[in-house]
Amino acid sequence: QLDSGGAPVERVAAQLLKAHPSGDPWVVEKLEQAARQASMRGAHETVASYLRRGLEEPPSEEARAELLIALGRVQAANGDPVAPETLTAAMDHISDPERRAQVFDAVGRSLFAQGRVREASDAFKRGLAELEDGDGDGPTARELQARYANTAMMDADARQDAQEHVDRLLSSPVTMLVPGERGLAAFLAMGGALS
Repeated sequence: QLDSGGAPVERVAAQLLKAHPSGDPWVVEKLEQAARQASMRGAHETVASYLRRGLEEPPSEEARAELLIALGRVQAANGDPVAPETLTAAMDHISDPERRAQVFDAVGRSLFAQGRVREASDAFKRGLAELEDGDGDGPTARELQARYANTAMMDADARQDAQEHVDRLLSSPVTMLVPGERGLAAFLAMGGALS
């Protein structure tokens, strides 16, 4: 009734939080809309509660993946240590290699933010592996290569492999750097200045 009466979507969602799951796609859609609005206000806990409730509904396979990704990103923004696991759970519902690579990038960034450098490096490398048969020079691949190189340079066991990625990036004719490449360039410049 609230929705048909023109009530704000977050007011509708507040009522849906109290309702029992029924497998209704409309419920998932309203909770996603409310999560987006709450996100614009910076209300991360509210966003997370809407997304968790959407996952309980349960959503379709595709919607489940997107809800898990959104929840994992909110958790990562809040420093929640379960963010990498939430993001990784989305992989069970994604078949597109480009999308999987993007999620591995998010997993790696959340692990890195937690100081789990070796695991972050592994996540970035797994993302690159997703793109082996596709666009190895696209923005997602370049981002993952840069992030992998940046994190692997911090691991003595992976440094040689990281250097190969750095060399590949430096030999690339691309002039517009993706954010990860800018970070890597700064890292390399600092290393050069310190040596």
